[in-house]
Amino acid sequence: MENKPFSRLSFLPRLFFTIADHAQGLRVLHAIDAVRAEQAGQRACPSLNAPGNRAVPGPAGISPGRGDDTRADTGENVQPGAGPAVGAGDHPPASALFGFLSPPGAGAAMGAVWWLALMRALQESTALPFVHLLDCGASPAHALLALSHGQRLAVLAGDDRQGIAARAAFAAEGGTLAAHSPPSFDLIAGVHATSSLVAYIRHGYCE
Repeated sequence: MENKPFSRLSFLPRLFFTIADHAQGLRVLHAIDAVRAEQAGQRACPSLNAPGNRAVPGPAGISPGRGDDTRADTGENVQPGAGPAVGAGDHPPASALFGFLSPPGAGAAMGAVWWLALMRALQESTALPFVHLLDCGASPAHALLALSHGQRLAVLAGDDRQGIAARAAFAAEGGTLAAHSPPSFDLIAGVHATSSLVAYIRHGYCE
């Protein structure tokens, strides 16, 4: 987990995971399910979209993405695949449990279309609401291109005139263009111990 200067935005969850493919995202979802089941004292708390699965109410007070949120996660009226993947739309709801972060510079290297497709695929696999940020490196042009595709949460380094204009464009669309990526658990670097991922979800740090 890399620590970078970051002014936390009040609407963002505490936990972020840097991923580059669907398998890494599913690993996060399974780990979160495991922690929720453990804390609920249940053998299973399925939220993954598998045949026959139904959304199971989470235990009161459990919100893996927000360490200071003590509201009950009831799961009412939530079906697998219905959890909003916020980043392509308005600001995240307070119920967002965690967030996905793209690899550094992915907005320029792989593009917003790739990232949004990955987020949609993960949204179809869980009933848990999450947010996602696309890192556009130092390219205002790619940040604006991402905005045109519907990406409302992104990261752009630098504060030159083009960057300031890009931030204004995001704000005008109800989005946010952060100056730094939030601290995150980096699955791209390779996590060999599942316990490290679970510990981060529980406590917000890597074992």
